[in-house]
Amino acid sequence: MCGIAGVISLSSPPDPRNAERMAEVLAHRGPDDQGVWCDDRVALAHRRLAVIDPTPAGRQPFTTPDGRFVLVYNGELYNEREIRAELEAEGIRFHTQCDTETVLLSLARWGLQARAKLRGMYALALWDTQDHRLLLGRDELGVKPLYFAPISEREFAFASEPPALFQHPSVAPRPDPIAIAAYLSTIQIAVGRRTLFEGVGTLEPGEWLSIETTTGTLSAEVHPPEWNSCPSPEGTTGDVIRASAHLQLRADVPTCCLLSGGLDSSVLSSLALEVLPRLDTYCAGARSGDSIGPTSEDFRYAREVSDHIGARHTEAPVSRELFLERWPQLIQRAGLPLCTPNEVAINEVARTLRADGKVVTLSGEGADELFAGYTLPLMLAHEHVASNDDQSSDALHFLTTIRWAHPTQLGALLADTNVEEEVGPWIAGLHADSIEQTDRDFPTLSDSDRRLCSIVGMQRRVNLPNLLRRLDQATMLESVEGRTPYADRVVARHAETLPLNTRFRPDPAAPGTKLALRSAFANCLPASVVSRPKASFPLPFESWLDGATHALDGSFARAWFTPDAREQLRTDPKGLFTVAWPVLNIAMWGERWWG
Repeated sequence: MCGIAGVISLSSPPDPRNAERMAEVLAHRGPDDQGVWCDDRVALAHRRLAVIDPTPAGRQPFTTPDGRFVLVYNGELYNEREIRAELEAEGIRFHTQCDTETVLLSLARWGLQARAKLRGMYALALWDTQDHRLLLGRDELGVKPLYFAPISEREFAFASEPPALFQHPSVAPRPDPIAIAAYLSTIQIAVGRRTLFEGVGTLEPGEWLSIETTTGTLSAEVHPPEWNSCPSPEGTTGDVIRASAHLQLRADVPTCCLLSGGLDSSVLSSLALEVLPRLDTYCAGARSGDSIGPTSEDFRYAREVSDHIGARHTEAPVSRELFLERWPQLIQRAGLPLCTPNEVAINEVARTLRADGKVVTLSGEGADELFAGYTLPLMLAHEHVASNDDQSSDALHFLTTIRWAHPTQLGALLADTNVEEEVGPWIAGLHADSIEQTDRDFPTLSDSDRRLCSIVGMQRRVNLPNLLRRLDQATMLESVEGRTPYADRVVARHAETLPLNTRFRPDPAAPGTKLALRSAFANCLPASVVSRPKASFPLPFESWLDGATHALDGSFARAWFTPDAREQLRTDPKGLFTVAWPVLNIAMWGERWWG
């Protein structure tokens, strides 16, 4: 796991010092090594967190033996052994045990077609010194981030995080009003390719970008995701998840599991012990003595699971004081607002396990989005479809279920910003894609089931990338690699091709969620855990928001938010927490850059 950055410049050879400064900001993503490669058009920089083959042989930027292709790569390739064997059968020789070399030689051998073979999490940049072409790519689920800034017709920069881009002298941070309004409504850091910074974009999950440099100006071609290039795997739900978990345990550094005591993390911890001789598990949450409200139930359930499977367990408590201290620190370090309050808890548990010498951890992100784990949104979707025969209303319905600040509130918060200009078309486009995918996977569904299935499919397209970005940011700030066996393209295709009634039961008296997952592992875990409902927040953050309202007095907050809104939020942040949380995040973020 690493940090990458780079610059294309056609006006003059890129200054390697710019690439070095960009990479230095990413040191937390790669504390073990660094490297820069330059020619007369491109400078590529890398920070390394050594996980596979941690010897100097895995140092990046990585070049093919003939010198034609140069790669900087952030991620892990889980089917590396299979791809390596396929390349070796074609006569290609390897010189390291590092998966970076396998990714590089795959792209050198198969070009863009290699992405259909790559099973893993990654963001990468490949420079072709012969054809003078840069290829940027991101994994299908969006586990690893990649941002870019088109500087001019002749210059372009990219990096793993926005603050690295702003080390380039020609890239300055500017707030994007539409994206800010979208964040207040959805807590999405990005809407499509649009980010909170004007002029800074992000590759969407599964998207690749090819940049040509031979015409004197830069020309870019977007290669959209090829979700169907991954066929639905054979085997049961248990088989598919077990295989993914076992693949993602490959590491040459100490590995552990995040264990909340919920179904998803409990399954992964149980499966990890099928491979590892000993397992350490970690859980974050609040205790009643340190907070307003009861002790997090996660502690009790996680302890029950760890005792059941025989893991060594550690708790990472988050107090009110720690939360209020860490929240602005995370925004300061990452240069982005938080997605959900859980990000503080994830960061604290990452700090704890890293202090114990662990470098890699498995996380249960993705199970709820893929296996239908959110009871209330699913029931609302079921009721919506039953009461409304207009398919065109489904995208808007989904948008209402993920809102924090309502559109009617945005007018009182911000002046002259219409969030629907950007968010509405984005959601509609993703819904159309979800309908198309549903029709391919289930061509004989009834109209109501087709609509409900497509709304469920929106969870992966909208919620999951944001939650994966949360995990990446919170863990990588502590130089920890978070792996997500559920957010794997093979597992995802299996889940989405399961009949919906094997994932979700819309019974108002006893709705059922993640049915296939619960059934697959019912015999491996305590019954109380298998039947445990979804618990969204292990922290009573609503009661802690009053400790952060001073952010409303900053110069950025005063310039962007109306006096009435600031006064109301200052007076009752708990009662208005769905507005206070995104507003306070934007206030801290804006003060970090422009205060």
